[in-house]
Amino acid sequence: MDIVENLIQAVSILNKTEEYLESLPDRLSECDSLISDYEHLIENNDITEIDSKKLFAEMKAVLNKRRIVKNNLTLRDNYKNMVARLNNTTNREFFIHNMKTAQSKLGLKYHNRILTEEEVEQLKIIEITKKRGRPKKQEVI
Repeated sequence: MDIVENLIQAVSILNKTEEYLESLPDRLSECDSLISDYEHLIENNDITEIDSKKLFAEMKAVLNKRRIVKNNLTLRDNYKNMVARLNNTTNREFFIHNMKTAQSKLGLKYHNRILTEEEVEQLKIIEITKKRGRPKKQEVI
C-alpha cells in the first residue's frame, strides 16, 4: 500500500467534494432565479403566446435540478456537522452510517403546503381514450 499516494487521492477527493459543496448555494440561487423568470414570463404574457408544453418541460428540468441541489445541501450540512469526527478512526464508520441515513431520508414524498389533492387533480389533464372494437351488444328487456 502506497500511503502517500492514498493520502494524496483522499485529499484530492475531499478538495473536489468541498469545492462542489461550497458551490451549492450559488447553484440553488441560479435555479430559483430561473424559476422566478419563468413565473414572470407566465405573469406578464398572454398564455396563448407561450408554448406551454415547452415552458413546463423547461420548468420541470429546473425543478428537478433544484431538488438535486437541495438534497446535496442536506448532505453538505450533515457532512459539515460530522467532518470533525473524521480525525478519530473509531468515528469514521459512524460518519459513513450517518451520511447513509441522511441520504435515505431524501427520497420522501413531498406534501403540499397549501394545494389540496382535489386542486392538484383539477390541474391534471384527463385523457379520454376510446375503446377499440365494436361496442358490446346491449340486451333489450
